[in-house]
Amino acid sequence: MLAKDSRPGAILALALLANAPLFAGFVLAPLFTGGNAQAGRAYVPWVLWLTAPLAIASIGLFVRTEAHRREHRAARMGLLLALVALLLWALALALTLIAA
Repeated sequence: MLAKDSRPGAILALALLANAPLFAGFVLAPLFTGGNAQAGRAYVPWVLWLTAPLAIASIGLFVRTEAHRREHRAARMGLLLALVALLLWALALALTLIAA
């Protein structure tokens, strides 16, 4: 049922949710603390635990979507945002491992 009913909007929504911890931790937190770059460190666990599963779910939903619905602009934007979220997740993971 899910494979036949998946919508391009759901792909985009999951990708946006995958990017939310990244945006909150590395953009909003330093912005609201006066440019303090260390403020984003509190969000690192959220980034490491939430970003990858949501991005992978978005990509999986894109793969399971019917071919004519994959051509929708929202589906393609969701796929791109999910790939960017995975790339940023890998960068946060690598920096966390280096700093430890």
